[in-house]
Amino acid sequence: MTTSPLLHRPRRSAVRAASRYRDVLATPYVTRLLAGAVIGHLPVAMAPLAILIAVRADGGTLSFAGVLAAVYGLAAAIGQPLWGRLLDRHGHRLAIGLTSLASTAAFLVLAFLHPADHQAPAAVVAAAAGLCTPPLEAALRVLWPHVVDNPQHRRAALALDACAQELVFIGGPLLVLGLDAVNGTALVLTATAVIGGVGAALFLTAPPTRTWQPVPTRTHWIGPIRVPGLRALAAALFGAGITLGALNVVALAAAERHHAGYLVTLIPAALAVGSLTGGLLYGRRTWPGSPARQLLFIGGGFLLGSLPMLADPVPALAIAAAVLPPTEPPAGQDDST
Repeated sequence: MTTSPLLHRPRRSAVRAASRYRDVLATPYVTRLLAGAVIGHLPVAMAPLAILIAVRADGGTLSFAGVLAAVYGLAAAIGQPLWGRLLDRHGHRLAIGLTSLASTAAFLVLAFLHPADHQAPAAVVAAAAGLCTPPLEAALRVLWPHVVDNPQHRRAALALDACAQELVFIGGPLLVLGLDAVNGTALVLTATAVIGGVGAALFLTAPPTRTWQPVPTRTHWIGPIRVPGLRALAAALFGAGITLGALNVVALAAAERHHAGYLVTLIPAALAVGSLTGGLLYGRRTWPGSPARQLLFIGGGFLLGSLPMLADPVPALAIAAAVLPPTEPPAGQDDST
């Protein structure tokens, strides 16, 4: 009996994708650049949770903890386009080096500040830490064309890049959980500072980072945000970011209600697992409709998937429910990868 060749297509596609990923990882400096970007980006996933835990450990209110975490996240969102423009004009060393030093210093100050007792200074320092978040994602993506020559391999590199960033939001909360269990919030914030600095140093010392030079161009200071379509997309992602940030506060409130401290970190980690899974499934095939229609569909799914968290489920169900809300598909993935 013969077997239809159609039955072998998914397997061949998976083999091709795996082969491309292996080829990309075997390319010189790719592993180092990815590792530096992922390690240096871990503070973005660790800091909001560390701030929430630190405020509550000092006896601060849940509302102030949420405000301080929101200040950090909002400052980070504002800073990234600005540092991206600095990267475009002056290269990696200034953009990554300057922001990394400032962010590391801010986290170290926050670690010993006792934010609940010094609310105004804590807000200023949290804003500085967020504002000076190094633009490592942007820095890595401008290097791919110079490191990976093959266009098919470059698409696979972008997929690996996006999936690696999702791992940040799985590993970051779990690191917070482990460090807090060992020695409390001062260690968590100190480790956040050190990890960010180590990742930035690993990235900056890679040869492609040292040799890449920006192409001088005359562009408006806000760059592509001048395009109306990109402004609309940025506004949509900003709304999703607010919801994701709010889920961190929901996780802290649930942990306190159920006397289950692990929920503070496991719920955000479960959300990242769902995001990674949804992105990988999205990238396995070509979906009907325009990108705008697909984004609306995914946004609706995100809304519906978030609703179970409003019912205050028991801890096990809360972790399971956190996997449901899908987020954006990994950049660079399509059915060919």
